[in-house]
Amino acid sequence: MNHQTQIRKLLKEGLIIPVAGAGVSTATAGIPDWKKLVNQGIQYGRELKKDLVELEEAQTLSDNNELTKAGTILKRLFKAPKHPYSNWLNEVFGRPEVKDTKLIQSIHNLCMPIIATTNYDELLNKVGVVYNNRSLDWKQYEEIQFCINNKIPFILHLHGIYSRPDTPIFSEEDYNNLKRETGYKTVLTNLWMNRVFLFIGCSRDGILDDDFRTVLSLMQEWFPGDQREHYLLVRNEEATGELHQLLQEYNIHLVSYGDHYDELPRFINSLNPNVEEMIKRFDNRRSLVHEGVVSILEAQPLYNLPPAVGEFIQLNLGITSHHWVNADRLEVFSKALKDYNINQVSKQKRLANNQILVRTAIGVELLKEKIALWNRCGMDITSLNNLEFIDTAILAFEMLRVFPSEVLDDIHTRRSNLIHSRYFTGDLESFYLRAKWWKQNSRQLSDFQDDRYFFENLKRIMTSLLDVLTLNSEDIYGEKKEAKIIRGFPSNHLLIAHPQLLTVRQAMPPYNVLAELPWDQNLEFRNAFTVLFGKQKIIIGYNSNHCFKWNPEEELISSNFFTVGSDDVIVDVIVLSQGEDLILEIFTTCQRVVMVNFTSTNTFELSAGKFCNYVRLPKLNRIFCSVPIYAGTKGDAIFEVNSLGYYTPMVSLEELWELIKTIPDIAAEYQSLIAEKGIEQAEEDFFYPYIQDVILSSSDWLNREIIITKIRFYTGKGAASTILLFVDPSQGFDTPLSIVLFHHKNCFSYDIKSVNGQINLLAGYLDYGEVGNLIQYFENINSENTIIAGNQPGIIHQDRLISLRVRDMFGTFIVKSDRAIVNEAGQFLHDIVLPELKDTITEFEQRIVSVHYYE
Repeated sequence: MNHQTQIRKLLKEGLIIPVAGAGVSTATAGIPDWKKLVNQGIQYGRELKKDLVELEEAQTLSDNNELTKAGTILKRLFKAPKHPYSNWLNEVFGRPEVKDTKLIQSIHNLCMPIIATTNYDELLNKVGVVYNNRSLDWKQYEEIQFCINNKIPFILHLHGIYSRPDTPIFSEEDYNNLKRETGYKTVLTNLWMNRVFLFIGCSRDGILDDDFRTVLSLMQEWFPGDQREHYLLVRNEEATGELHQLLQEYNIHLVSYGDHYDELPRFINSLNPNVEEMIKRFDNRRSLVHEGVVSILEAQPLYNLPPAVGEFIQLNLGITSHHWVNADRLEVFSKALKDYNINQVSKQKRLANNQILVRTAIGVELLKEKIALWNRCGMDITSLNNLEFIDTAILAFEMLRVFPSEVLDDIHTRRSNLIHSRYFTGDLESFYLRAKWWKQNSRQLSDFQDDRYFFENLKRIMTSLLDVLTLNSEDIYGEKKEAKIIRGFPSNHLLIAHPQLLTVRQAMPPYNVLAELPWDQNLEFRNAFTVLFGKQKIIIGYNSNHCFKWNPEEELISSNFFTVGSDDVIVDVIVLSQGEDLILEIFTTCQRVVMVNFTSTNTFELSAGKFCNYVRLPKLNRIFCSVPIYAGTKGDAIFEVNSLGYYTPMVSLEELWELIKTIPDIAAEYQSLIAEKGIEQAEEDFFYPYIQDVILSSSDWLNREIIITKIRFYTGKGAASTILLFVDPSQGFDTPLSIVLFHHKNCFSYDIKSVNGQINLLAGYLDYGEVGNLIQYFENINSENTIIAGNQPGIIHQDRLISLRVRDMFGTFIVKSDRAIVNEAGQFLHDIVLPELKDTITEFEQRIVSVHYYE
């Protein structure tokens, strides 16, 4: 085995002790070797005007290479270890000008637990990436043995260290003291016999350094018998001749590293088998620095890092603005976000490529021409009943099917009216198949001469394709941005959903953003809630297509836990229970799904399209819903849904109307209308068109779960009116606990709160008609059976002549007994003090979809 191979093997086993000689310090910082140091000391003595006779004697000794004798004189003249001896050492070694770190760094990179040096300086402790900065000198033999026994890395200064002026081996007396130090001899014997010394920078031009000769002399004196092999790195021309003969007696092999001194660092690196260990040490050091930086940032949340520093610690320590999050967990969410955006870009390209492909098969202008023909002649079938119109529709349907179904579903989800809904139910396909069969078999135009509906559906096919072809693919597929997360999710906060952004904000104006979740720009948020899951607060929310969860303390992207198909829409999510287990109830247009800890446990079919506005009373375990109201609708209006999915009618529109008419003002107005119209008796369905919608919500009424039924109706006089019925279902919908009438006002939003045994109501109106104040406050509405909105306290007076905007009140929330928040037109939040009705207004750049307050 050659020497280099053997050295690599020993390095891998951790048995090498690199020994840095004077050449290392000279190459790194120009620090003098022993002889030059003695000569500098003599000059220093002259400057201090020390005894010239003794200085001349020291110079003679130095010239004759009797350096320890010259050192003896200098130490005596300089009163070692006191001043000026210590001053001189500090002047020479204390402020080195480092000019090249490569050699010392290559030594550190060997990752050996012990590095030795004959030099007095501290360059090994301070230059390069230092993995080992514990310095021990020859007097500290007990500490040396302790470190060896406990595998603690250290740097061994064989001849002392300048910062401890009593340790440098500089004089004959020092050398004799070293030889007499039996503890040090024991330690060094252990190292010399059981480790392998690799001498680096210990010779120059074929001549051994004086301090290295001292080491060899000592070893020869202490260990005259059999010795382990050691190695000395030399230039090629030094590997033979006198130097070779000299070292044979010490069992030290010469290993050449090249022709020039500056080749030494590269050669050492070529021997190094410990890259893995070097990275491990770096990671350990980085971990310590990481913890330190994180602790500072946590203690100073507002610490303002300069951009360059922030970039450095992110690049080198992996510390980002999310420093409190486990790095592996952070990487998972970063990858998920990246994968999502790659998929979005891929889908966008597929859509764009298919658009180009289809345009080559069917011209956009041809589609526009046929659609325009329908728009002009839709009532005249003869103009449409031609082979070209039918052929264009057949080709249009086939071109729609060129697009991947996944892409068409995405378009339908994000632009529900762009492709006709009957394409997804299969109805348009039936007309395509009918047209294709006709073309292959009959081809008689008379078959369609009276079938206007057939041609209308052919037009729907062509319109759907035209809209897909002219669609901007970026309007469907947009990239998500990384969420802004927060250290410490506060209990007091406001959760605001905007169309493409969910924000966690401070609870008080101006509602500064604490965390935010950007969303798909083409699929708007509908609502979101803060819930307790286990011991963590998280956020759940939904849009028309997905239910998602997000931990604003840790997660850079939300994750979906429920998704519906293109023929279904999520309409509401109800939190049934939270804490150790999170139980959710999800209502879509087609199903009711119960999920426990984000896993579906039960699914119930719902009557799609017939019912809407599902509301649950959790304590009573009862679910109610209403029906869509159209002009002329009559019959049952509110139903209860049982666990098997059966719908039981609770009250009809007729019964609700009769209840409304019990209010004298409404009865008088209605009778006036009948008299005005000359109607002696109300026609059977005359009044039903005047109930315009029935909307349910749940609330608490003095510790009772109730249903609030909001009915908007019109009696033919003035603007539409609104009525709130506060209903205990166990008593029936026709016997409400209380009624509040907003005569000729559209009460669009409201909230109630139990305060000291009374129910207070805050109402927000739409800005049309003669409303007066757009926000109105009602106290103790439970004290009367019927209350009519009139002169009750209010704010934001309607003045359409002065106001430059329509001030509709979209959301009203009594968050505490003395505080409310009102959403004006999705643009402003009014923070209102109750009952004084003093408000603070905050404007938002993005439209507000929903607001929730948590305390």
